[in-house]
Amino acid sequence: MTTLASAEADHLLPDGTTIHVRPPRQGDVEKLRAMWDRLSPTSIRYRFGGAVAIDRAPALLGLEQPDGPVVRVATTGSGRAEQVVALAQLAAVDESTAEFAALVEDAHQGRGIGTVLLRELTAIAREEGRTRIVAEVQASNVRMLRVIHDLGVDVVQHLEGTDVHATFDVHPTESYLAAIARDEQVAARQALRRFLQPRRIAVIGATGDTVDGAGAVAANLRASGFTGAVYVVDPSLPADPSDGRIAAIEDCPHVPDLLYVCLPAPEVPDAVERAGRFGVRAAYVASGGFLERGAEGAALQADLLDRARAHGMRVIGPNGVGLVNTAVEVRLNATTTPGLPPAGRVALASQSGAVTSTVLRRAEELGLGVSSAVSLGGKADVSGNDLLLSWEQDPGTAVVLAYLESFGNPRRFARIARRIARTKPIAIVKAVRGPAAQRAATGHRTPVSPADPTDLDGAVEALCRQAGVIRTGTLEELLDVGRLLGSQPLPRGRRIAVVTDGGGPGAMAADALEAAGLVLPELDEELRSALAAVLCEGAGTANPIDLLAGAGGDAYRQAIELVGASGQVDAVVAITSPPAARVEDVAQGIASGAEGLGEDVAAVAVLFGPEQAARRTGGAVPWFRDPADAARALGRAAVHAEWRRRPLGTVVRPEGVDVEGVRRDLRAVLAAHPEGTWLQDVQTADVLDAYGVRRVRTRRVTSAAEASLAQRELDAPVAVKIAAPVAKQDLGAVVLGCRTAAEAHEAVGRIDAALATRGRTDLSGAYLVQEMVTDGVEVAVRVVHDRSFGPVVTIAAGGPALELVGDVAVGITPLTDVDIDDMLTGLRTYPLLTGYRGAPPADVAALRDLLFRISALVEDVPEIAELDINPVFVRPEGHGVTPVDVRIRLAPPAPAQPL
Repeated sequence: MTTLASAEADHLLPDGTTIHVRPPRQGDVEKLRAMWDRLSPTSIRYRFGGAVAIDRAPALLGLEQPDGPVVRVATTGSGRAEQVVALAQLAAVDESTAEFAALVEDAHQGRGIGTVLLRELTAIAREEGRTRIVAEVQASNVRMLRVIHDLGVDVVQHLEGTDVHATFDVHPTESYLAAIARDEQVAARQALRRFLQPRRIAVIGATGDTVDGAGAVAANLRASGFTGAVYVVDPSLPADPSDGRIAAIEDCPHVPDLLYVCLPAPEVPDAVERAGRFGVRAAYVASGGFLERGAEGAALQADLLDRARAHGMRVIGPNGVGLVNTAVEVRLNATTTPGLPPAGRVALASQSGAVTSTVLRRAEELGLGVSSAVSLGGKADVSGNDLLLSWEQDPGTAVVLAYLESFGNPRRFARIARRIARTKPIAIVKAVRGPAAQRAATGHRTPVSPADPTDLDGAVEALCRQAGVIRTGTLEELLDVGRLLGSQPLPRGRRIAVVTDGGGPGAMAADALEAAGLVLPELDEELRSALAAVLCEGAGTANPIDLLAGAGGDAYRQAIELVGASGQVDAVVAITSPPAARVEDVAQGIASGAEGLGEDVAAVAVLFGPEQAARRTGGAVPWFRDPADAARALGRAAVHAEWRRRPLGTVVRPEGVDVEGVRRDLRAVLAAHPEGTWLQDVQTADVLDAYGVRRVRTRRVTSAAEASLAQRELDAPVAVKIAAPVAKQDLGAVVLGCRTAAEAHEAVGRIDAALATRGRTDLSGAYLVQEMVTDGVEVAVRVVHDRSFGPVVTIAAGGPALELVGDVAVGITPLTDVDIDDMLTGLRTYPLLTGYRGAPPADVAALRDLLFRISALVEDVPEIAELDINPVFVRPEGHGVTPVDVRIRLAPPAPAQPL
């Protein structure tokens, strides 16, 4: 059995530590024998049913059988200290079934290692085309039976003598994904607790300078009122245990929960290893000098991670500025930025240390209440996904903001974010859109390959849309959204009331709100009469509500309360430009009015004047300098609220597909072309047929005479083109509208002449004769398998203007029915499909079905690197869709990433 799955990976365990899983190596024979010596007789009996000699070690590791079982070992330590602590095998039973078996040494049982191995091999079985896994487990082996049941799959089991025969399907069901989510949450919470809720911190590095580096971190920890113990490790200073100064990590009176490292990069791995041996299980590495230094720095970072993982240690960084937790029971400021930001409900993750420091410095000025903040730096280990999982369970965090330059595992991010965003909004600013930004970001991450054909920015946009993540364009927008969502409820709709003390600001706000996709409804007569009764004479009661110049706080309070309680609006924007002497009065009035609003009516304020005074007295209402800023934040909040109200959607699995047959055939092609290849037309047709995609009637011919016979057989106008998977139009290798056999015959000659002119006679000799399609709306469907995002699907307006119009919608597979509807309705040319200007509506249902089938195909067969269907004719309602030109490129699949 061969495998496409990831060869080597670290997995997070429920206790927050990691285990390394990889294929076996020759050197593992002795390690397995050493593990054998540590096993109890009970464990050996459970696995093998009786006494077994360890001379079977090479066979157990699959080293003697190139086509034998897939084997994975779980290891701790690194280098000479590495130990094999668990072993799992997946052996083929038949084309659809594989058998699983595992052995975990006694000291590591109950840590979740068996579950990790079973999930890993389940993914391998799925990629191999297996549909079922069986396991034979002794009935008394309760732990292994629990591992299978905890997987979250539907298990069918029956007793055969003293053994339980368990069978389950490898397809990832909702319960399977829910089990993964549950285990991820527990593991992430445990891992991040050591970083964000430490009881003891050791800071290591030169501490003489209290402006930057370790000295500043230690000083800020103490100044912030950190509730735990701080140890400063610096052999250059006199030791003073009473003041927390020590010469070495081993001198700490208690094992620290967290090591904060500010050493030169070459010294970091040794420091982390010493701390790991001492029992420390979390390290924050602020030091730079890793990936940004090229190959030398990358090797140093790999060494750092190896040494950390040898002790089950998690690492944040390198090249970050630290951690913050404002909770009163923690009060953690492990950064070089003085002061603890105001406490609140907004968490921040950032790959940029400068961005983190900027936000922390400006938090009070902005009125941004922070729960916690993490500067991720290079994301060598702990990722944004880990933070999301931790904050998902944090009662003190209601909103997550993130500045990201890369996604380590976008598909996993999408799965996690889609769940969390249903209860806690997630907003990001995703930098690194172009080549210049990629160069600037290489200090934090591994750069994107310039050969990657995917439109990464479009893929990011699709990922955010599908997962319900609010994507902002700038850091200021991100903070505006955070201030709004951290203090106000999500608006239940897009209806906005503007309360202002001037006509000009009101008009500016109206324009900005409408530009943000929001509406200013007309207020009914009853509400307008109620407003007129309490406001001064001459005040405007339409929307915007003009209180007139000089309006005081009481007028704002009454107007906001009345309009907010009317049920006619979903949010209120208060705008004011009072003299400095009356700012506090107006701010208090706005805050008082906002306090009485319902749970689903938001309030924001815009002040043309001294904001600091307003923020001091304005309660929880977020204050903005410009109506456009407030409008953008409200618009994004309204769109997110609409996403929450919609169903998540269902991945539709089309009927009548031959998954095993396509996998078998395409893997045979790839075996003959290991570097990848474009499929021939006949092979492409077979793939489409297996997934229920019917192309236009087509005949493959090799000469002009055969082309004329094909036209007679089809008995319709035809197109003649070369059969090669190339851009045919660019080579002049397409002739349309051949109505007779003679015209088809002549077309082959014209194509050959055009190829000769362009020096491509190698493409002559194979042609397609296809029935012309004369009705329907043209669209183009394309899939590119991105190494990080997986299959990225685009649908675009087709025809000659495809590249000029640029009307494209992007989605990340697996596509749900909701995702596909969003993609289609997001096209500017979508009205052409629904009957524009009296034209008959097109068969949108058939187009949706085509997209479901293509989504399933590229998910099922990761060897499909590119798939291009252009054009697809969406014919009148009830007549289906007709794909015409289809190209498929195969390539070795990238290593699978965890779900």
